[in-house]
Formats: sequence, structure tokens, C-alpha cells
Amino acid sequence: MLLAGIALVSGNPWFLVLLVIACFLTQKLAIEPEERHLALRFGKKYRDYQKRVRRWF
Repeated sequence: MLLAGIALVSGNPWFLVLLVIACFLTQKLAIEPEERHLALRFGKKYRDYQKRVRRWF
């Protein structure tokens, strides 16, 4: 969100490019490994939770 705000205030589109890269890296390096871990640890309860809750918005 900070990068989106900086992009809007500064008018520099490169911050939007950085925002997309940051979202992609967060997804691949943090969210997906954590979801795998939680699925292994909590099994069906976590998979049911995933179906009810959205990931990003």
C-alpha cells in the first residue's frame, strides 16, 4: 500500500512496477510456503478455512 501511495503522490509509474513485483514476491516467498505449512499442520480445518476466506482482498 505504501508503494501505491508513493506512486500516486509522486506520479512515478515505476513505483507501480515495484508494487507488482513486491506482491509477486510476497506471494511466492511468504504466503505459499506458509499455506503449505498450515495445511500440513491443521489439515482439513485449514483447507475449509481457505475456502471461506479470501487471500488478498
